[in-house]
Amino acid sequence: MKKNRLERLCEAIETSVEKSCKESVTVAFSGGIDSSLVAFLARKFTDVELIAVGTPNSYDLDAAISAAKLMDMKLRTIVVEPSKMVLEGINMQKELKLSPIEIEFMLPFWIAAKNSKNPILMCGQGADELFGGYARFRKENAKNNLTKEVNDLINRLPEREKK
Repeated sequence: MKKNRLERLCEAIETSVEKSCKESVTVAFSGGIDSSLVAFLARKFTDVELIAVGTPNSYDLDAAISAAKLMDMKLRTIVVEPSKMVLEGINMQKELKLSPIEIEFMLPFWIAAKNSKNPILMCGQGADELFGGYARFRKENAKNNLTKEVNDLINRLPEREKK
C-alpha cells in the first residue's frame, strides 16, 4: 500500500533524528513542538540532555520547563543576564563572523553548545517556518498571509541558507 505524505514525512524526520543519535546528544530545547519532537524521538535511540537558554523570567524558559515536565525529561536551564547575552553575542561574532540577525538567531544555540556535555547538538529549528506554526498564520486570512510570509522569509534568508 502506498504511503501518504504524512507517513513519509514522519518516517523522514525519525530517520534523520536516528542518524544523528550514534552517541549521546544534547537538544537545544525551547519547549515548542519542534524541539519537543526532536527530543522525544532522540530519546528512543540514545541518552538525551535538554538545555534551555534564556534571560531571567523569560517565557521561553517557562515553556521549556513545562514541556520537559510533560515529557518526563530532565532539563538544564541556563539563565543569562541581558548584559552577558550581549557579551556572548560579541564573542560569537568574533569567532564566526556572522551578521547581527544571524547572531540574534543563533545565540541560544551557541550558548547551549558551549554548555553541552555531548558532542552532538540537535534542535528543531525551522519547523515553524515550514509548517506555519506561528500564531500569526492562524488568523482568518491565514492562507494569504502564510504564502506572503514564506516568500518574505525566503527573500530575507542569507544567501548561504538558500543553497
